[in-house]
Amino acid sequence: MMKQTHVVEDRVRCAYLTKEERVHTFNRVIMHPHLMAATQALEEALREPAGALIIFVCGPVGVGKTTLINLALQPNMEIERAPFLSLLARPPLYGSFSWREFLQNGISTLEQPLIGRKDIIKNDKENTYVAHQGESRSRSRTLQRIRDDDLRISFETAMKRRRPSAVIIDDAQHLGRVSGKQKLQNQLDCLKSMAETTGTQHVLIGTYELFSLLNVSVQATGRSDFIHFPRYGSTDEELSQFRSALSTFQELLPFEEATDILLEHWEFCYERSLGCIGLLHFMLTRAVRAALWAEETKLSQHYLERYTISSVESYAMLRETYDFETELAYTSSSVELRQLLGMKPESTFHQEISRTHPRARFRVKERKPIRDQAE
Repeated sequence: MMKQTHVVEDRVRCAYLTKEERVHTFNRVIMHPHLMAATQALEEALREPAGALIIFVCGPVGVGKTTLINLALQPNMEIERAPFLSLLARPPLYGSFSWREFLQNGISTLEQPLIGRKDIIKNDKENTYVAHQGESRSRSRTLQRIRDDDLRISFETAMKRRRPSAVIIDDAQHLGRVSGKQKLQNQLDCLKSMAETTGTQHVLIGTYELFSLLNVSVQATGRSDFIHFPRYGSTDEELSQFRSALSTFQELLPFEEATDILLEHWEFCYERSLGCIGLLHFMLTRAVRAALWAEETKLSQHYLERYTISSVESYAMLRETYDFETELAYTSSSVELRQLLGMKPESTFHQEISRTHPRARFRVKERKPIRDQAE
């Protein structure tokens, strides 16, 4: 009863807010089971690293990874710790991932002046001119390596001085934009080296493409942790949790008139969002904004359908997501491992340990094949 009264009061208050203010009230963070589980897992990994230098956080597009980062960056009154360093791994304009741009951004964020050969680092135009006038290519490549080495030293020095709690890298899947497995391994080895040198954990948050970095280096894998931030699947329990989140969104709709539009069309909302709350919130915000600017008093089915992702786009996203989910759910490696070790098949007790082990926490739910879901 108290909850219903609170919802009614919020709806009455909306009549006195501007359109932008109404949209702002709708853009609040919705805590739901998957987000809470991922946040808790990340906090535990940061609080008790157990030797893990790199933490991988993977999830599908639109699951809410940016929200997870914002929650992680919030100060915790119960835990005294230094601020995090938050960086963005930008996609390359062409070719491979640019470490130079990434390091420069990190140094700038830390407000740390460069050290070492400053004349070589800063005087890019002069170096380009000399190379153009006949400087050998090998000499040019040497100068480039010197500049990059100095940038890495400057970044690591700044890290040691500032001593952030951790480095959080968003869109970290772009680190894998290199050609060849060897270069891919070098990417992870560089991150591991920087984490060891600075004594700072690195949290890589990205889409399932980031998973390609996880197992390229056996040495780095032994010093890393993995957290899966999944979408809501088609089991009864997860669909119930999705509808619960949808109900919360419905209560927050900033209109004067109440409506059950979202719960009435929950299957449509699930289909187009693929069970990703972040993607759902994005689509609903677009619909809400359009309806408010059209002077509507409630959200209708027209706006809900008009501002969602098309079925073609949703299907393409699902195909890519499903391929990675299938790879994550692969469990026969445990059987093969015991066979190579000459051991008997694992007992029920060991099977339970395997399912609950931190590095196997992505095997929470079995997902039905797409063809079975369609039936």
